[in-house]
Amino acid sequence: MQCVHDTGQNGREFFERFYIKVNQNRIPVSGAIELTSRCNLRCIHCYISCDGRRGIDNTAELSARRWMDLIDQITDSGCLFLLFTGGECLLRPDFPEIYRHACKNGLLVTVFSNGTSVTEKVVDIFENYPPHSVEISLYGATASTYEKITGVAGSFKKCMQGIYKISDHGFHLKLKTMLLNINIHELAEMEAFAADLGAPFRFDAMISPRLDGDQEPLNYRVSPALVVAKEFSDQKRAKQQHDFYYRMNRQEILTDLYICGAGMNMFYIDASGMMRPCMMVPGAGHDLLNRSFEQVWHSDAFTQFSKKEKAPGICQTCDQKILCGYCPGFFALESGSEKTVSDYLCQIGRIRKQAILNLHKKEGTHDQPAP
Repeated sequence: MQCVHDTGQNGREFFERFYIKVNQNRIPVSGAIELTSRCNLRCIHCYISCDGRRGIDNTAELSARRWMDLIDQITDSGCLFLLFTGGECLLRPDFPEIYRHACKNGLLVTVFSNGTSVTEKVVDIFENYPPHSVEISLYGATASTYEKITGVAGSFKKCMQGIYKISDHGFHLKLKTMLLNINIHELAEMEAFAADLGAPFRFDAMISPRLDGDQEPLNYRVSPALVVAKEFSDQKRAKQQHDFYYRMNRQEILTDLYICGAGMNMFYIDASGMMRPCMMVPGAGHDLLNRSFEQVWHSDAFTQFSKKEKAPGICQTCDQKILCGYCPGFFALESGSEKTVSDYLCQIGRIRKQAILNLHKKEGTHDQPAP
């Protein structure tokens, strides 16, 4: 059997064949579970509404027993990769119990956390059942910047303690940040810190309004030009963008509204047991309390999800769609409509393409993008 850890050409070809079969058979191979919408931080850019972050609606959270039953169902349906997220999923005292059950089912589990709630109990369960990875959000390189974003005094120290606990125990640690106009000046320091730990690092500038329509997070967006400048300031990142564009641009531009794996091989379940093709897909979702996972996954709403609409006209022939972060769910949060394109994303796409073309010219290669 082909080794799935091969990250070279053979590994890429294996996964390409794998996902062709997954998509042909609509196997829900990858899913995300929001164990809670509660969080112990009050991040200024968070997409979850203020009430949700304060835990006011925590009575809607499923019990550990209900989650374990759902995990059995999704495993039986073919899921391999499962993400536990929130809110802050480690706030649940029964997290180890739920996590252990998923691992015993053979799932490759990734945990998203802010790092402040990594207790010895959490470390112990990870020792017995190592996670596929633990991704921790780091919002600054200094306490002043970090806590200006999180709104909680002392949270930087707790985050750093959590990071070191995961790193020191040898778990697969990844670090990331949301790039904001109030932490961009510390990006290089955050990258250097991750490098010292030997942890992969990424940043994301795609700040959206909150799920309840609150536009406040947009005040912290970084300009498109500065986003791309930071991306291309690193030679490795620039080369990855370049190679991705020239590889993907030779393929046919897809015209469906949703061109990702949402509803095809991916799913999302919120803390109350409502299932959607993806967290970003607008709508109330489908109740898993009264229907099985298989019933919802094979319902008309899911089987026809990615086929029901076409992309906005401007996007149907645009080769920048592979660069801009195209996402109808993001459009809906920003404008209220999945078909109203985001000017912010369009600008990023245009500037990224120009940066790629400049790099291509600088390297003096003769390959040209497909017409």
